[in-house]
Amino acid sequence: MKTLSRLIAFFFLIQVSSPAWAQFVLSGEIRPRAELRHGFGKPATPDFESAFFTSQRSRLTANYRSEQVVTRLVLQDVRVWGNQTQMVGNEDLATSIHEAWGMVVLGKGFSAKLGRQEIAYDDHRVFGNVEWADQARSHDALLLQYEGAITAHLGVAFNQQGVALEGRDYAVPGNYKDMEYLWLHHDGEQLKASLLLLNLGNQRLPDPLTGEEPSTQHSQTAGVHLEWKAGHFQLLGSAYAQTGSDVAKRDVAASQLMAEAVYKPGKFGAALFVERLSGNDQDGPADENHAFAPYFGTNHKFNGHMDYFYVGNHANSVGLRDFGFRLLYAHEGFSAYLHGHQFMADAKVLDPLTGQEADAALGQELDLALTWTVNPVAKLTLGYSFYLPTTTLELLKATPDSQTSYWAWAMLAIKPTFFSTAD
Repeated sequence: MKTLSRLIAFFFLIQVSSPAWAQFVLSGEIRPRAELRHGFGKPATPDFESAFFTSQRSRLTANYRSEQVVTRLVLQDVRVWGNQTQMVGNEDLATSIHEAWGMVVLGKGFSAKLGRQEIAYDDHRVFGNVEWADQARSHDALLLQYEGAITAHLGVAFNQQGVALEGRDYAVPGNYKDMEYLWLHHDGEQLKASLLLLNLGNQRLPDPLTGEEPSTQHSQTAGVHLEWKAGHFQLLGSAYAQTGSDVAKRDVAASQLMAEAVYKPGKFGAALFVERLSGNDQDGPADENHAFAPYFGTNHKFNGHMDYFYVGNHANSVGLRDFGFRLLYAHEGFSAYLHGHQFMADAKVLDPLTGQEADAALGQELDLALTWTVNPVAKLTLGYSFYLPTTTLELLKATPDSQTSYWAWAMLAIKPTFFSTAD
């Protein structure tokens, strides 16, 4: 509590001593979400016991803006109700920093942004902030930006696990060693187009048994995202290709394709979509990797909300073909959507008992969500999903005799503004 008081006082002093045209906003977020899981993430089996819990994300956000600099500090606490005692004294479970960055204006249209920051582009397929997850995603990076007729972002990151006198070995699990990317975007009256070029390095650690030295394996992703709109119609598409080498030293050759058609004349809307993410045949060459990796994507947004694919799973697997529809409604503070998916494996799945190729069908999923804007700072969302698995999905997930799986949740998001000098 003392730390929080000092933080507020610090930003208040900044504002008092700043020019009159500077803006300072202190805001917060309280977002509890209760979930009933029965086969979320993988199909439920006959002896499966449902899980129920409430998680919560709490944030304090300080934004400062002037003609010369922009800064953002986001303190975040993520917990499950009951995971700490009533009189907790463990500092390891204290609030963490989700974002802490500063942006300096370098000239007309040019700026440099550095520090811990969210990186999200286009539909969040490759770069997303993973807003659905309580912890969300942020990077330690330097970003050079140009805003003009064309927007250009050049990002660079080089990660170390601590201060050292020598060596650059990196062993933080789930993170990359280095990253360089270029994002170009043009925002036209009808057509929005983006180009992304990404070079990603993952650390391969030394092996004392073989004497292998540490190395960084680099893969490259290149692709485009397009949005075209005319009247009530909208067409969206993306295409990405991946090459290079993965952390297992396999040659990478993978791809992604997506197309979506949307019609929204008013309160109601409908869409049809198809997406293909390439995968590996289960009897394919061991030194090749054809599985597309949506590295930092908000994967919960795609391929079903029950997270059977690409949310902490399904990497380096048989890929995916996703055919589906969306129905949308929005009017006066209320919105609803219904998403349907038919999933199929993109590459060969083998039946271990017969050695024969299994059927490509992986099942169907239906996702429903209802959102009510209670007031300008609070939204209540209710959701329900169910999944009909297939025998092939049971083989992939190692869940024999799977049954219909479901997931229900309720989330209240409260986002107040505590103090603001903005107009």
